[in-house]
Amino acid sequence: MRDRWHDGGLPLDHAYAVLVLARVLPAGGVPDEHIGEARAHLVGLGAVSLLRLIDAALESARSAQLVAAPAAPAAAATQVGGKRVAGRTLGLPG
Repeated sequence: MRDRWHDGGLPLDHAYAVLVLARVLPAGGVPDEHIGEARAHLVGLGAVSLLRLIDAALESARSAQLVAAPAAPAAAATQVGGKRVAGRTLGLPG
């Protein structure tokens, strides 16, 4: 895909595509090489506003992933011989 953007002389279009993908895909959905390439081109152009949009989209995806991640279940605890023991109940008669 990257070669088609460059062979067609469309690096700015590539940067816009990276921005759109960063907004709609989950964190990690846009390959790092595409992000780096888009950023390098935009830095060369001095396109600070578009760089900020890409950075914001990537940060938003990372934040959404953290919010959506389920919390780790708390370890079950039980009393054995008067001591608190973490883990599963062993099924011993009680």
